[in-house]
Amino acid sequence: MCTGTKVSSLTGPADSQRPSEKLFGAVGSSILLPGFSKVDFKNVEHVKWMFSETRILDYYSATKIPTFTNLYKSRTAFFSSNGSLLLKDIARSDSGLYTVQINLNVTKLIQLSVLVALSEPLVSNNSTNLGTTIALVCQVNAGVPDSFVWWKDSTVIEDGEHYQFLQGNSTLVITAAKKSDCGDYICVVENAVSRKNVSHRLPIYGLPHLIHCTMVLSVIALVFAVLVFFGIMFLCLYHGAERIGVKSHGKALRYLHGASMLSLIALLAAFLCWILFEVCRVTVDAVTPICGLVVVCASAILLAEIAKQAAAPWSPLCGVTE
Repeated sequence: MCTGTKVSSLTGPADSQRPSEKLFGAVGSSILLPGFSKVDFKNVEHVKWMFSETRILDYYSATKIPTFTNLYKSRTAFFSSNGSLLLKDIARSDSGLYTVQINLNVTKLIQLSVLVALSEPLVSNNSTNLGTTIALVCQVNAGVPDSFVWWKDSTVIEDGEHYQFLQGNSTLVITAAKKSDCGDYICVVENAVSRKNVSHRLPIYGLPHLIHCTMVLSVIALVFAVLVFFGIMFLCLYHGAERIGVKSHGKALRYLHGASMLSLIALLAAFLCWILFEVCRVTVDAVTPICGLVVVCASAILLAEIAKQAAAPWSPLCGVTE
């Protein structure tokens, strides 16, 4: 397979020792060193190719047979139509300056750089936790990349406050990772002879702070509600003040009232944290706050009814009549 990248430049008389063309080829591939145009190659009697100070071949139009040196005989092909030369199975040692002459007058200089083709890149990350600093590192085992480009959701990632690049863009740093940072990241590496890319899925685990507060407050509200429930059941089993005493009964009721109020306050605080989280996500619709408000109102009514029933010494809730 013939591969290579060509970079041409214009040279003047003062630049006769500078290459007129620069080529890049991958190790193990074949590359064509260009010859001359039809105008320049007209009435050619002799063509000579050199690599640095080493002769590659001589070609005479009289014999029409190129004469190769032993070093290049098995891995080169000459095209007499324009004087171009095909190098096969090139190696790093083939990098250098090539010279081609016609009739010992017209000379062309070609600079060849042979590079190792890039291997498939590998991406690793140091963390997947919400709120932490995550570093995505893109590495290749073979070849030297000239550039690293990062993509997410079909968009090139730009350097900024949230996304930062280190080590020549090979490392992508995500500061204070958010849930929205979860997704597929693509690392594209490229040099003069190859281009590779790999996709890496980054999950983000953990709960946002507001959701964590919502859970804690909800648990607190549940604990106090359970205490109120079992407190009322205890009073029912002992039939109010007759068996535990009026003073103890009143004290127990005050504790139940306080616990029910704390449960309601914790529930309201949990609901507010939830609403704030939804607002921050910009996903609040008409259903979300209404449903939450219904839950809070229903819970408040239930707790108020529980407190009312607990205040009555002979409560129908206990199945006891006067």
